[in-house]
Amino acid sequence: MIIGVLLALLGVAVVLKKQQQPAELTTEEFIPLKFSFNTAKVFRIEIGKGKDVKAVEIVKNESGAWILPTFFGARADEKKIQDLFKAISDAKGELRSKDKALLADFKLTEDVAYSVSFLDAAGTPVFSLLIGPKIPRYAYAFIRKAGSDQVFYAETDLFGHIGVFDDPEKSKPQSDYWASLILTDPKADQIDELTIKRFKDKRETIASHVRRETDPNDLAKKWWKYERPGIPFSPDAAKIKEFFNVFGSRPASKALDPKARDYGFSAPTWQMKLHQDDGKDVLLTAGAEDLVTKGIYMQVSNEPVVFVVPKYSLSDMDVDDSKFFGENPLAVDNETIEKIFIHSPSGEVDISPKTDKRDAVTRYMDNLKGLSVLKLVFDPKVKIMPDSGQLNWIEIKKEGSPKTSFLDVEGTLLEGSKEYLAGKRDGTQFFVIPESSFKNLFGNLDALRPAVEKPATKS
Repeated sequence: MIIGVLLALLGVAVVLKKQQQPAELTTEEFIPLKFSFNTAKVFRIEIGKGKDVKAVEIVKNESGAWILPTFFGARADEKKIQDLFKAISDAKGELRSKDKALLADFKLTEDVAYSVSFLDAAGTPVFSLLIGPKIPRYAYAFIRKAGSDQVFYAETDLFGHIGVFDDPEKSKPQSDYWASLILTDPKADQIDELTIKRFKDKRETIASHVRRETDPNDLAKKWWKYERPGIPFSPDAAKIKEFFNVFGSRPASKALDPKARDYGFSAPTWQMKLHQDDGKDVLLTAGAEDLVTKGIYMQVSNEPVVFVVPKYSLSDMDVDDSKFFGENPLAVDNETIEKIFIHSPSGEVDISPKTDKRDAVTRYMDNLKGLSVLKLVFDPKVKIMPDSGQLNWIEIKKEGSPKTSFLDVEGTLLEGSKEYLAGKRDGTQFFVIPESSFKNLFGNLDALRPAVEKPATKS
């Protein structure tokens, strides 16, 4: 009897407990969310909060590119747009309420909720969504379609997809989140000239200048050449083309108001100019350092905003002509070399790679073909000293050629580095090689010497 009374009281308590749960935590029924719409019809996106429904405007222009009227007309990040489309169409969750009177509990009334609206070219709504600023948990949200009283508890990080990363109740949508951070998107096949300049102490240095030539008698024949005199090796067209991918792999960290301050572009530290075969130029100019992020301000011609570029990204773009040297820059070929003389302060050895098939010779030739050039030397005071007593060199004599070529390498490390100064004896620009290349070429010459046959012992 007593046990039955206790069970009845417990049942009443459970019912009362459920009735006391707030509406936003009560589950009524689970259904899949089918917020699909034709993204191809979307020509305008409006993102806002409360009455400010157009805090962010993203519009597709006549050429099909997305731009930001609310952020100086900057290019918009199309990947973020596509990710937002997908986040909405893939959203999963459950129904929490159908009662219009409860919308305020979920903060889904139009005067407080975030709004995301997609419109077609005529301005007609394609799909609109409201997001409550009250977050039930990370990567979840209370949402409803515009015009509907159905509230869904959705498992989707919609706030992250619209660029709201702080407390949504205290934040609001920002246009700069949507700005594309790709500095430029050149078509590699259209670029026919690249120039890189460095500026220091009011002095200009051309670090790289390559141009693509076309055979006037056969327009399909194209090749790249260095425009600066004295470059020690030839350019590799594939490496030049590959370099143009740097803009996609090294985006800026943020985009800024172009009139917010003086960014130092009147006294640039670096410039790159890309010339296209349609006559258009793209000019990138590096200005002062951003003291907060330690990045570099970057201006791109025809772009309405200023970018902040991390220093490591600028380092990847700030290359000299050595960036485009091909594999096997010395162009050595075992079958066409008569003899190679290798000299170091400790001795000298010669090899004939065409006939000498020893493993040590094969390895040495592989190392010679794999010579790595780190950078060119632009300081005229940095020179190879022939009389230093520490000079190493390699003399290469090719079959059927009266000329021999020389590679000279200083035997001491450049100050403050693990690099060696090198050069050819033809008046071309000096360059720097890594310690690994130096050791591969001069570290163990004894391995290249012919084995000395021991005299036969008398029995």
